[in-house]
Amino acid sequence: LWTLEETLVDGVVYLLDPVTGLVYFDCSPKEFTRVAGRRNREGGVELSTTLAEFFQALDGYLRVNEARLRDVFSSLDPDGSGALYRRAVSELVRIILPDAQTSTIRSFQVL
Repeated sequence: LWTLEETLVDGVVYLLDPVTGLVYFDCSPKEFTRVAGRRNREGGVELSTTLAEFFQALDGYLRVNEARLRDVFSSLDPDGSGALYRRAVSELVRIILPDAQTSTIRSFQVL
């Protein structure tokens, strides 16, 4: 039996799996749960950054720095392979989201 506990984060109800420490978005019984983040070592909750939030921050970064995505990508792809490896993805996330938690960076590395 899978038991989830309600937990409140910034006034929003999430569902916590006390065994794995994963935190899920609250949903109706007819919906599948989606991971929202995880419990941290201090017992608090770290919510993952969504792709939409990442792309919104990326857009803001490009506008403020008057940069083109191609140029940012090329700076992280020195061998010109057209692929970003784990370290480069980590650098990209840190550029766009300087305060990103390690869990957020890891979630982008597996995309």
